[in-house]
Amino acid sequence: MAFLCGYEIIEEVATGGFSTVYRVQEAEPPYREFAAKKFNDVSDHAVFEQEVLSLDTVSGTPGTQQLFRAIRHKDNLIILTHYVEGEPLKSRIDRDGPLDEREAVRIISFIADTLHLLHQKKIHHLDVKPSNVLIDQNGTLTLTDFGIAEPSYRQRSEVAKTDFSYTAPEKYHGHQTATSDIYSLGVSLHYLVTGTLPFHIHATSDANKMLNHCTQPVKLPAKLSDSMRLLIKSMMEKPSDKRITLKQLREQLQTLSIIRLNNQPLPKPSKTKTNTPTEKECFAEAARRNIPFGQYRYALLCEDENKEEALYWYEQAANAGFARAQNNLALLYMNLGNTQQAVKWYTEGAKAGNAFSQYNLARLYDQQDDTEKANHWYERAANSGHDRAQNTVAIHLENKQQFKRAFSLYQRAAYSGFRAAQFNLGLMYENERAPTNGTSSREMAKFWYEKAAAQNHSKAKKRLSILNNQGKER
Repeated sequence: MAFLCGYEIIEEVATGGFSTVYRVQEAEPPYREFAAKKFNDVSDHAVFEQEVLSLDTVSGTPGTQQLFRAIRHKDNLIILTHYVEGEPLKSRIDRDGPLDEREAVRIISFIADTLHLLHQKKIHHLDVKPSNVLIDQNGTLTLTDFGIAEPSYRQRSEVAKTDFSYTAPEKYHGHQTATSDIYSLGVSLHYLVTGTLPFHIHATSDANKMLNHCTQPVKLPAKLSDSMRLLIKSMMEKPSDKRITLKQLREQLQTLSIIRLNNQPLPKPSKTKTNTPTEKECFAEAARRNIPFGQYRYALLCEDENKEEALYWYEQAANAGFARAQNNLALLYMNLGNTQQAVKWYTEGAKAGNAFSQYNLARLYDQQDDTEKANHWYERAANSGHDRAQNTVAIHLENKQQFKRAFSLYQRAAYSGFRAAQFNLGLMYENERAPTNGTSSREMAKFWYEKAAAQNHSKAKKRLSILNNQGKER
């Protein structure tokens, strides 16, 4: 019998690159069952926090996961949601083959209605795909996985942890809109009725997927009805302002639900691997086609071999407003001794919300003894998730005896793997300035000292040795 933070594990439901999902049960009455999503890497702490916030916002929305509690303890980052019986829609398609058009319309209508409710709550899901939709034996559906969901006011996108198979083209240009969910839903509809991804990208690199989504027209089997082909194309329009809106989509789906569609599903496809250009070739082509994410990634690949070419492509992406390129361009100018240009691009990136630019700009102001500006950008970088900035701000807060927020920032930086924050968090526990939630301060101090010591933090090693010797004396 295995347990996970006090809950009995019944079975492993699913596993992926970022997390493993278990079906768990309370160890005591009333023995309720939950889905426990355990993050595989605690350095994904920021994703964990974002998903908890998003689930809390949408909790109670029909058709979505219902948050029960979040657990953050030592090496465990766990989100408990009410358990939903069923399997991912993608698994059913892969096993049984494509759906007939009427059933596909029913499913897409449900997801569209759920997205409508989410958008009303100012949340964009941004990871709509068949593997994130659960379906039970009765055909009941649940939209899951809010790990990269964002408030609707955040319109900038840096294409971080995302599935390139379903990502809307505008995200590679550095922004996202409400219709970014529509594009992903269109790709999902394509998968439901054909059993495969558009552009034959099921076994290709992320770079090739990005290039196809941004540049290639979608080609659909002739056996699909005209209505279905028109619908998918309207959902997958490249310019987001030409894409069908959610309101129009729901109206169109309502119409399709009562007209004649193709009731014969397409045969199960054979997913043969095709030869595609290399990652570097794809990013180079994307750069030439003025796709900022492609320009940024191609510059990264060029930086070691050809700094002049890297500088050119960073500038192209930076001028298009791509914040990560602005930060890297500033770094390159610093290495070339051009501080004026570096400050310019750090400032652009910082204003756009890039945590690295904010931190680097803060350091520059620190070196110039401009404390006010330095503190401003350290604070902004800490709020944007930069671990070193979080540790710096936390030290200032602790010196002011603002222990609650200092603890929160140390904790976020410590889970990101920053050893100085791990040591400082250990000190907070040892000095009994941190909440323990039922665990001894000494035990938590040792845990974080061990984390820092494993990264060769000398002071952490000394504190750990002292605590261990004290334990032997007892």
